[in-house]
Amino acid sequence: MANVWSDVTEQPIPVIKSGTCANVIADSTRRLQQCVQDQLTHLDNRARALATSGNFEAALKDVARIRQLVPSSVMGYLCGGHVYSLQGRQKAAIDIYDQGLVAVSSSDPSHQQLVEARSMAHQRDSTRIDFIKELPLDIIMNIAPRILSEEKVAPSEIRAYLDVSRVWREKLLMCIRELHVLSTINDSHLDADGLPGLIATYCTTLTLESRVTCLRDFISDARFPLLKALTINQVRDSAGDDYDDYDEDDEYGSGYLRDIIASFRSTATLTQLKIFAYESCYIPFADILSNCPSLVDLEATCIDSDMSTAPASCPNLKSLSFMLNEDQHFDMNDITKRLPGLERLVASPFQYAKDFGIIKMLSCYCLSTSHVVLLNHLWSSTH
Repeated sequence: MANVWSDVTEQPIPVIKSGTCANVIADSTRRLQQCVQDQLTHLDNRARALATSGNFEAALKDVARIRQLVPSSVMGYLCGGHVYSLQGRQKAAIDIYDQGLVAVSSSDPSHQQLVEARSMAHQRDSTRIDFIKELPLDIIMNIAPRILSEEKVAPSEIRAYLDVSRVWREKLLMCIRELHVLSTINDSHLDADGLPGLIATYCTTLTLESRVTCLRDFISDARFPLLKALTINQVRDSAGDDYDDYDEDDEYGSGYLRDIIASFRSTATLTQLKIFAYESCYIPFADILSNCPSLVDLEATCIDSDMSTAPASCPNLKSLSFMLNEDQHFDMNDITKRLPGLERLVASPFQYAKDFGIIKMLSCYCLSTSHVVLLNHLWSSTH
């Protein structure tokens, strides 16, 4: 940067000494030098005051003027570094101090000030404040429901929120009370890098939509000790395959659903369960009653009528909704006699329910039942 005042402030040597001219030249030069020094001082003071008041742009303009007036002066570099430091730009402060160390002679008494200022800027730049760690828990409790307790959240979106930092992940998960995971047919849950294990400890409500095999892998990867409500939707794959083409041992059969249900054997908190599969996939009702003793509300599509492995009594179950299939051998008596606390029953289609004599059996075994709905059509998860 050119020094526009260098020639003006240098003491000229008169060629011819004439009267008082030499004194006038010397005095005027000293006054010019003092004028420049005063201007530098005023610019420095104004730049620092502007920076303190938050007007960093104007402050940096004054810094540029100082450096333009006298590039070799330490004042411009010290002032510039001060402004950048107040702005929080420690690396920019270090950079301008480095420029000053090159421009200012090492013999200059102020050179050491640059060294010390640079050291302080480097120390500030190395300081790390963990704002997330110090963030009050009540603020996170206010944030968590807004980002992870929406009606449906994709696994990839959950992962994005959790990957901010380890401390943030732990605090965020602690504040989650309802987590609805929307898992589609195209999701690969096992590629979620341990996502089930991260959310399982804190999850109370879980909604999954996928092929049965993916659901089984997803759930078997973790345990859900606080889970109260679970909704499982078995969906078709992208090819639109017909589930009637698959037997029980195939990937769309009830054997996989049985594995899923068995995963919740140790989850005594599960009180609400909804399982929606296609008609060709019978839901193992007996396994549900055996593995989910605290269940209060059960909603399912076609259930497997084999009750040989079911417990003798399930007093906690209050509400039961299921579908019937005319091809099944159905002993309704074997079901109702195990549900003494049943208060609500929904069965469809109506003609099958009527044939099985539901009303008569309820009057014998389910004395608490006050609400019976017999539908004359098939229902689904959207009914």
